[in-house]
Amino acid sequence: IDSYIYENNNFLNRLFFIENIIFLDNEDKILNNITKDSFNPKIESYINSNDLSDVQISAINNIEFSSEAKVEVISWEPDKIVFKTISKSPQILFLSEIYYPGWVMKNNDIININGLFRGLVIQEGENEYIMEFKPKDLYIGKIISNILYIFLLLMICFNLYKIRIKNV
Repeated sequence: IDSYIYENNNFLNRLFFIENIIFLDNEDKILNNITKDSFNPKIESYINSNDLSDVQISAINNIEFSSEAKVEVISWEPDKIVFKTISKSPQILFLSEIYYPGWVMKNNDIININGLFRGLVIQEGENEYIMEFKPKDLYIGKIISNILYIFLLLMICFNLYKIRIKNV
């Protein structure tokens, strides 16, 4: 049996800036475009225009790509991503992470790019961004668990008190 090792020398970084964004009005059109052999997300990526407000679309349309923009990952954990950007103008940053509800950032909206990945508009200058996973269902579950924990402790204390009174 022969074995082969394939080495991909044409990979993209975890974070990179997109040269051109195209707005489409449904996911099927996006899927058709990203499954073409010629698709390169760094050169051209897609956003569903129905997912954004007119103000967001206008802001993205006014962005001019700069090859001088830089991004550096500071830390990458399962529920927290920290990175720094340096740019002379606003840019669209692509994160090779699945777009999933519950990821939040202060002062920035996370955008669904290519129907699957996360992205955002970064501001000019040198900035540090923190993206955290804080889903509401996890928060609600934590509250329910804490309430049940306190209730169980009260029940145990009540039963111990009852046993103690019987023995007196």
